Amino acid sequence: MDYHVFTKKIKNKKKPQFYYWFYDPITHKQIQKRCTDCVTRYDAEAFVRSLPALTNKSTKIKDIAKYMYIPGSLHVERRKSLGRSANLDTLYSARTHLNYLINTFGDEDIRTITVEKIFNKLVKDRHSSSWKNQVLGCLKELYEEASWNGIAVSMPIYPKFKYRQTKSDVFTPEELERLLSPHNFPDESSYMLFLLTASAGLRISEARGFRACQFLEDRQMIIVDGFMNRKNTQRNNYNKKGSADNPKWRVSIITQRCTKELADYISRAGRGDTDILFTYNGVSYRIEYLRTLFNRALKKAKIEKGDRKLTMHSLRYTYVTEMRTILDVDTVRKMVGHTTVEMTEYYTRSSLDTASSALLPFVSAVNQKLITEKE
Repeated sequence: MDYHVFTKKIKNKKKPQFYYWFYDPITHKQIQKRCTDCVTRYDAEAFVRSLPALTNKSTKIKDIAKYMYIPGSLHVERRKSLGRSANLDTLYSARTHLNYLINTFGDEDIRTITVEKIFNKLVKDRHSSSWKNQVLGCLKELYEEASWNGIAVSMPIYPKFKYRQTKSDVFTPEELERLLSPHNFPDESSYMLFLLTASAGLRISEARGFRACQFLEDRQMIIVDGFMNRKNTQRNNYNKKGSADNPKWRVSIITQRCTKELADYISRAGRGDTDILFTYNGVSYRIEYLRTLFNRALKKAKIEKGDRKLTMHSLRYTYVTEMRTILDVDTVRKMVGHTTVEMTEYYTRSSLDTASSALLPFVSAVNQKLITEKE
């Protein structure tokens, strides 16, 4: 028997109160605690029978979490067996959220941590609802990991935070012209990255992983065939929602101005066809740094946000919005890579030449939209 019931006479209490004692398997100290809401000995004995079995393994959150989401760990191998992602980006993101739990509640006993304590802390945090829910997702796996470590504990029901995400707003043509000026950026590389992003409706991760071999200068187009992951450790040679087997590559028209400036930049950059084209100190830009440069450029261009949500992704929204005024929805969908079943065959390397040929009639129309020819 791990737990032992006894009674204790408490001052100002008519009847003895029920308690239990046990030896902590880690510190080997005797611990006494009260049997909550127990009126009879039968209640007290039933209460201690419901308690988790004692284990000599640490029940602190930081110790249980020590090897979680670490490549090669038993935890990651279990994730694979359960059909969960073991992608490095996924593991890195999950570990980031787990570190929040470790830094905030690391010394807490997982068996006694309360919903109120976790939830109240997250409520005060300034991160998004999506971020908070991802933390709760890691907490769920933390409870699972505790069980795998022989720690008997059940996970309480944690309420999810309501998503309040709003879509990015778009720039006016005049604002876009003011923003996309070399004077608003610290170097030509970052300026060209944002110019290409706006001119082709790219995702920022796609612009970060852009290579010279993707540029079809004679057709005023680019091939979008991959993106840079968040950690900058590798370039994925498939597009978002794609895979190695179904990469979902696509072709997109760019503006005449962007075509000319991109050709000039490539000739001066001195990089190989498969080298990352836009870099800072020899490596692909970090998203956090690009976000800082973007916000600085907004201020330099004197663009007032007001109630609008103007983010880097607004460049993509603006491209889609403007293209929809001159092109049909399916053509725009194909250029920006929005997934539909009908486009599966379109996103194969063998069809890229055909795809770019199909877009040629629209080039002149695109040149009259979005970003005008630079003086």
